[in-house]
Amino acid sequence: EELVRFLREANVALVRGKFLARLVEENRVLPRRQEAEVEKDAFVTDGELEEWISKQRPVIWTLSHSWESREHADPFGYQICRLKEGFEKTPALGLEMFHSAWFF
Repeated sequence: EELVRFLREANVALVRGKFLARLVEENRVLPRRQEAEVEKDAFVTDGELEEWISKQRPVIWTLSHSWESREHADPFGYQICRLKEGFEKTPALGLEMFHSAWFF
């Protein structure tokens, strides 16, 4: 409950793994938050956060990497491609886990 309260108070948006997968499949880069807010199913909703409190799922992953350019953190989509590949190549994770995960 404390994590959810923090996310709300800090206005943190958790990104859906299936949104990242769609970006990779469409050969797109991660848009700025303002642009992503109009994308279908890009971010986790408040209702899903409430459900997460009661059911203790799904897994929230923290992703951090250096910015590759001054203008954009991942201008060529390299980081999200590697992230998706990492899930695919790791038997304990897999693509299904990537699609259902939330990223911070």
